[in-house]
Amino acid sequence: MAVFWYSLFTFATLALLPWGLYLYTQAPCLELTLLIFIAIAVIYDNAIITMGHLIGKGNILLWLSQPRFFLHVILTPFSVLVALCQSQQAGVSWTSSPTLKLIAWLLTLTLILGDLFRYYKDFNPIPVWFQGTLRYTNAAASNPPIPAMITIFLVGMIGIFIWYQVHWPWLFISSLVMFTGSAIPFRLVGPAMCSGVKVFLMVGFWATEAFVQTI
Repeated sequence: MAVFWYSLFTFATLALLPWGLYLYTQAPCLELTLLIFIAIAVIYDNAIITMGHLIGKGNILLWLSQPRFFLHVILTPFSVLVALCQSQQAGVSWTSSPTLKLIAWLLTLTLILGDLFRYYKDFNPIPVWFQGTLRYTNAAASNPPIPAMITIFLVGMIGIFIWYQVHWPWLFISSLVMFTGSAIPFRLVGPAMCSGVKVFLMVGFWATEAFVQTI
């Protein structure tokens, strides 16, 4: 059953990509470039998990899984910059401060470095079967990952200001779904929940971008 869900997540995020590329052509900026890379990383993550049982346990799957680990750690914190950019587009005036942008970049880099240390300090990749899927995971990593939870919390807070400014709640709602889904332990709902809420957050980001471009 999980193979079906991961396949669905892969194709759903892939289907969003042309929309994202179109939105980028309408308002090119670094933050949307980062969002496109985040979307590609989500597609890759779900695709490798979908195909893991076909590839089989061993060095090939482990090698293909390395970008999954690394891109998740590196790219996730950039979501804060994307949300901040969208708040500026929405007219939240105080988020246009150069000082705030510098602080946001420093915070993002701090989250990345902190997560790199947390994730790779005692890196121990092991194969895990779940409802017909096979993937490698880091046995030494904590769940939920604290830097990622901080990131999503900040995105949600920015989403509240966008909601207040232009009456558009969907970045906040999607980040709340992401935060809640990621906080639930894997042993209760399995890892597919976390992948599903990532797709929901991507929808929230692209829908918010489409909306703020009309303002």
